Amino acid sequence: MTNKKFIDKHAEEQPTVLSAQQTLLAAERTFFALIRTALSAIAGGVAILRLIEVGTSSHTIADYIIGETLIIWACALMIMAYVDYRKIQKQLIAHKKGAWRRYRFFILLAPLLMISVLLIWVTLS
Repeated sequence: MTNKKFIDKHAEEQPTVLSAQQTLLAAERTFFALIRTALSAIAGGVAILRLIEVGTSSHTIADYIIGETLIIWACALMIMAYVDYRKIQKQLIAHKKGAWRRYRFFILLAPLLMISVLLIWVTLS
């Protein structure tokens, strides 16, 4: 009789655990999609700042504004991606649907943000 109760209880918990894992994987996919978009924006900003040469000073100012805006937007996008991921992760942990490594994505995100800030600093000087 106790064996049947254990099996029934385990069968009830499994869909919940699977849905929590699916939610976490969806959050990770979204996080990495936003990071890819941010890296593309950084590449575009650097390309505009360093590769495009224009003769007039007004175009040069426009190039700097567009390039710097893309890099700053990418930094904001990376921060937003991390905040959204952490929010979903905290909700899953609060409902005791599993414990995951908390700082894995921050370790990934911190060097990218430092590189972005250095690119802004280099292009402004």
